Amino acid sequence: MALGGCDTVIKVIIFIFNIVFWVVGAALLSVGIWLRVSFSEYLDANEELQKYVIGTYVMIAVGVYLMVIASFGNYGACRESPCMLGTYMILLTILVIAEVAGGVFFYKNKDEINRKYQESLLDTIKYQYNRDPIKQRAIDLMQSELKCCGSLGPGDWAYSEYNGRDKSSLEVGVLGILGAYRVPMSCCATPDMPEVCSRVTGNIGGIGSLFKGVYSEGCSKKTWDYFVKNSDAVFATSLTILGLQVFALVLSLIMCCAMNRGGRYKA
Repeated sequence: MALGGCDTVIKVIIFIFNIVFWVVGAALLSVGIWLRVSFSEYLDANEELQKYVIGTYVMIAVGVYLMVIASFGNYGACRESPCMLGTYMILLTILVIAEVAGGVFFYKNKDEINRKYQESLLDTIKYQYNRDPIKQRAIDLMQSELKCCGSLGPGDWAYSEYNGRDKSSLEVGVLGILGAYRVPMSCCATPDMPEVCSRVTGNIGGIGSLFKGVYSEGCSKKTWDYFVKNSDAVFATSLTILGLQVFALVLSLIMCCAMNRGGRYKA
């Protein structure tokens, strides 16, 4: 026995919503895989950032989960099955709660995440660049492609093992007083002039240095700005999807009530 009137309209709307959810799920799955593959080299550069690679796996899992939910919803609506629609509502409610909890967690901890990321990248530059070829390749790729140098700036290299770790190992004389140090060629904005990167000079402590021919912006800010820029778009999209999901829950509940009133139980 088919639904009629407004109930049929609700059925069609639920079907359309679930088509949209399925497409969004497929998009999240694709983007999650793309992010994991595209930024694998950058992730090798930072142990702290590697911990948050789980975010790409969460995106992939949510994409698959959303596609499964949409399939339940469409089947339940087309077959007018309260059992399938009930399962759909339970799964969708779990997803909504998880999305809200995840959004609150990352919003409240974003500054701490950024701080840990800066510290971890600085540690990699100071103590692991010379020791680990994989991290060295990842740092060089990050600096050359993002046009940045160091974690907070080129001065980070002055106290790295790349320069003998501490300032006491710097040259004496005028260069020593100015705080001369080397930076990797990946920091050099003019790769055709390697001598520029062989000696970067600035005042003691690396503060207020003049980095001529060398990328002056730190990589932690560059990469974090990139993630923040994209996270704003993701947040806006997620908020829209969340609203649609809540609306779909309400419509599904109305449809279930209509079917129960009419005694339409289907397996």
